Amino acid sequence: MIPKGLRRNLVPLAAQGYALVCALATTVLLARHLGTDSFGRFVVLPTLGMLGGEVASGGYSRVRARIVPKLRVRGRPSGMAVLSCSAGTLAIALPLTALSIWGFALLDRGTDLDADMALAARWVLAIIPFAAFLALASAVFFANRHTGAASLPDRVIRPTLFLGALLLAMQTGASVGLLGLGFFLSYLLTALFSLILLVGLLRREDGFRRWPDGRHLKIYFRYSINYWYSTFLVAFRERSVMLLFGLVGSPVQVSLYAASNRIVVTMRTFFNITRNTYQSQLAEGYSQGNYGRISRVYQSIVAQQAVLAIPVIGLFVLVPSLWGVIFGEEFAGV
Repeated sequence: MIPKGLRRNLVPLAAQGYALVCALATTVLLARHLGTDSFGRFVVLPTLGMLGGEVASGGYSRVRARIVPKLRVRGRPSGMAVLSCSAGTLAIALPLTALSIWGFALLDRGTDLDADMALAARWVLAIIPFAAFLALASAVFFANRHTGAASLPDRVIRPTLFLGALLLAMQTGASVGLLGLGFFLSYLLTALFSLILLVGLLRREDGFRRWPDGRHLKIYFRYSINYWYSTFLVAFRERSVMLLFGLVGSPVQVSLYAASNRIVVTMRTFFNITRNTYQSQLAEGYSQGNYGRISRVYQSIVAQQAVLAIPVIGLFVLVPSLWGVIFGEEFAGV
């Protein structure tokens, strides 16, 4: 019997679990393939690219989750609203991408970064427009209650593409520059697939009959500006530690943080999935004002997470060589 909290969100939770496994496998394989020094240099690049994509989305992804359902309920052509307001995202994403690549080229002159890693950086920074588009498309899918289409591209297709590119690079001995190209192509192909799904959805449900009225567009852009600020703060908060390590730490320190952080993120995401099984009980407790029941549910959640986390933490602390077994011998040495 699948719990109600999981049954309602089975597809996005399954996609999130798959993305989690792919991310862990990618981190392990990258660390083994590149070693501590190159891995520490490379792993900062996707953080910059994804942060740029979230900034370039301009808060539109959060606004669309609110505006698109209203347009659909009122019989308005939300397809045209989505496409017309995408111009705002492109207006931010394309100049931001160009500035990021140009700024990196200026910074690269004063560093000891080799040409191959510099090439990888340019490829990774070029994902900014596609990362922004994937965030927007996902918001529209969720707003139209298509959770499968919202979860499939960024959580299933893109991780699979990059994992395949990484496995191919390991078999052929490809350089880190080609790994950057593989990362870029994974975003490009996923964005194209998501665009096909998005156009099909909007043509079927909303159509492109006429442009939305100016009043809705004005509200759309005004809210986008407000949400851009909070979107940037949330994105920067999630990635600030990696960026700071990349600025002030050595590549070896960055690689150690990235490897340990991947273990932490895996455990934290797994805990979030398990916590969703109790959402129906928490909602029922809040609706009844039964705070004793709510307290007992939270105690159960904490107890389960402690039972799962303590053995894992103890294993890594008591057996330091485990880092070498998972991420490669260089990690055990440092």
